[in-house]
Amino acid sequence: MSLPADWAMVPVTGTFVDRTGSPCAGSVVFISPQVVVIDGVIVVPRKIVASLDVDGHFSVDLPSTNDPDMVWPNTQWAYTVYERIAGGRKPYAIFVPYNSTGIDLAMVSPVVPPPELVTSQGPKGDKGPKGDKGDIGDVTPEAQAAADAAAASQAAAASSAAAASSDSSAAVTAASTASSAASAAVSAANTATDEAGIATDQAAAATTQAGIATTQADDASTSATAAAGSASDASTSATNAAASASTATTQAGNAATSASAADSSASTATTQANNASTSATAAAGSATAAAGSATSASGSATTATTQASNAATSATNAANSASAAATSAANAAASAQSSKATTTTTANFTQPASGATVSVTVVNTAWMTPGQALYVATGGYYTVSSITDTTHVVLTNLGYLGNAAPATTINSGAFIGAGGIRGLQGNSLNRPVATLTPVSGVATINVTTGAEVYVLTLSANVTSWVFNNLPAAGTVAEIRIKVIQAASGGPYTCASPATAINTPGGAWVNSSAAGAVESIGLAIDSAGTVAVFPSGVYA
Repeated sequence: MSLPADWAMVPVTGTFVDRTGSPCAGSVVFISPQVVVIDGVIVVPRKIVASLDVDGHFSVDLPSTNDPDMVWPNTQWAYTVYERIAGGRKPYAIFVPYNSTGIDLAMVSPVVPPPELVTSQGPKGDKGPKGDKGDIGDVTPEAQAAADAAAASQAAAASSAAAASSDSSAAVTAASTASSAASAAVSAANTATDEAGIATDQAAAATTQAGIATTQADDASTSATAAAGSASDASTSATNAAASASTATTQAGNAATSASAADSSASTATTQANNASTSATAAAGSATAAAGSATSASGSATTATTQASNAATSATNAANSASAAATSAANAAASAQSSKATTTTTANFTQPASGATVSVTVVNTAWMTPGQALYVATGGYYTVSSITDTTHVVLTNLGYLGNAAPATTINSGAFIGAGGIRGLQGNSLNRPVATLTPVSGVATINVTTGAEVYVLTLSANVTSWVFNNLPAAGTVAEIRIKVIQAASGGPYTCASPATAINTPGGAWVNSSAAGAVESIGLAIDSAGTVAVFPSGVYA
């Protein structure tokens, strides 16, 4: 018998590959404890298993979770999804709407964020009351043997009765014996049936424990994979740091070579100037001698004139050499400065909002390149957006945890050096918490470079949200925000960060009660779509 025809079936698909692009092996299991009554049929729970094909793909039709033809339950329920795949995600829950044309697990938003799913076995509960006796099960080999023995005993009794018809007392005794044997056989059959039921219960319990162990093994595999990724990122950062150190050493060597060349050029210019001075002195002496004998030796006068001209030429050459030496020295100084991957600010600037830019005045920008990561003392981490000229650079605030708050003044003389982009967040139960400070009613969050948990204490109305540095395609970032209503001076309103209708149960509206505390979970994809999962007021 198939499921009721009025129960809407929805195709659910998914494709899994590993980091090398190879198809994954395994299966995806859908489980719900919900009993459903539809079209006069009671449908009891049973897990649905979809195995991955050679391409790492699966497709399965799931009964919808909110079909309007359901008599029971009268509210929407959900499936828990277990990815039995090496490196797969932790268990999560999904809705399967009856009017959906299809669901891809790569695009679906979980009903609740994975941290709220219970994936570990709780303590053993108290023993429940004894249930009613079940129906008699199939006859076991032991019960059949007992029944055969009873039949044989009855046959023997009948034979004895026929042979001893003249002695009715002996027949009665034989019949009584046969009856006792039959009763013993029935008792043995009942005992065997009970033992078979106990064995079935134990097998079911063992299956449940095996499922829990498999889930825990999957969680451990996921954690190990994340740890390996973090170790790889750390290794890459170390390699980049070593390469930067090697480059700095080479640039320092080049600067020293240029300075040495400048010293050599200056020494050469000094020698040429001394030679020119000597030549000029000799020329002056020759000119004096020539003047004394001009009337009698016109040839000597001509010689003196030539020597004076040569002296002037030597002086010009010396001046040119001195100019070249000065230029070489200036170039060496500039090279030495540019080889230093550091500088300082020469004017105050105001810290921009996370993801926004600011123009900063510095001593030298020769060593900077667009896209480079920088660290500014007391300001935090930035990237180079553009280079205006040799003393002005436009920086973008990365909004890292520990960066100065927006509108903070960063004083002149602050050290600037090469920085690095923050690595991936490793798996940990300790989540960093940051304070979310809206600017002019706008709350801004860096999705992939900011914190995972924020505290927003309302002191003014929040009118809109901005999400920068969205996650990569095919991934979803999860962030939790604790929203606290002002204890006095309010109430203040907080616009919902959800896009379209991505809030189960209707649009979220923050509480107006003084001091009310709420928690909202956000699921953000690469397109900027934001789903909100509110907790309601809990304090």
